[in-house]
Amino acid sequence: MKPPVVPLPILNGQRPILLIFDHTDPAVELAYERAPLIGGNRVRTVARDSTDYWIPRLTPVFAVNDGRVIYAREQSDGHAILIDHLNGWVSMYSRLVHMFVAPTRNTPIQAPACAGDIIGYVGTPRGTPVTPLRFELWRMTESEDFMPVDPILFIRRWQHVDWRDAQLARAANDARSPS
Repeated sequence: MKPPVVPLPILNGQRPILLIFDHTDPAVELAYERAPLIGGNRVRTVARDSTDYWIPRLTPVFAVNDGRVIYAREQSDGHAILIDHLNGWVSMYSRLVHMFVAPTRNTPIQAPACAGDIIGYVGTPRGTPVTPLRFELWRMTESEDFMPVDPILFIRRWQHVDWRDAQLARAANDARSPS
């Protein structure tokens, strides 16, 4: 099993930051700072209308750990994917403009996903200029219910994947070419 990875890459030398819009929400949103602070904290409390962050359309989103896709469907704010990591953890990614996994219907397909696999591209169907990736972690309790867990407690220790513009262009071309 590969070590966990951050769902967004280091993009041309810039690490993604974790955006907190609502302290009562157990999810984080990831994007990039317009004017990055060198060596600064990677967590920011921001307003929804802030212009301090951005995210390029078609930025790849990675599965954070090995597992199986249990949900992959279009929603009002783009596509969403849930991955069961088969160890009591589930990760959720939403606001994707494109998925690289087959959509699930009534019965989950259970397609495999590995840590670092590209599972989609960030963006919404409406083409909103700034669409941060929404990321959630869920943990199974003793009563076999899933409870949200603050991703900040874990994501800071995960590996980053470096990504260059040439890779982004190649991935976009690969997505257009038939398999």
